[in-house]
Amino acid sequence: MAAPTLASPAPGATRATGANEGSTTRLWPIALTVAVLALLATMTSAAGRYIGDNRFELYFAPFELLERHLAVWDSSRGLGRPRWDFWPATAAALAVLRGIGLGPDLAERVWHAVLLTAA
Repeated sequence: MAAPTLASPAPGATRATGANEGSTTRLWPIALTVAVLALLATMTSAAGRYIGDNRFELYFAPFELLERHLAVWDSSRGLGRPRWDFWPATAAALAVLRGIGLGPDLAERVWHAVLLTAA
């Protein structure tokens, strides 16, 4: 039995392009639509109010929370305790949103829209 060999294409024949080449150019409108819908959904839900999330400080004081991430011990509550909530990337993203002038409620909604879009 002879081993199968790869045949070279005939002269002048064009090589078939992958099906995925054009799909990336068609994907960005879908991603943009999902982002706009996520932003619309989060903005229209209880506008102007803080929606309870995992940590109040994430939205109201992200800069101070980033400073507290530098230590293992959290002395801001009671007599203190070991830190269980280490989220520097989330706190940094929210610090950027607050730094550009968004209020806590708006920063929370924009962050939730980013998370919904990424999901």
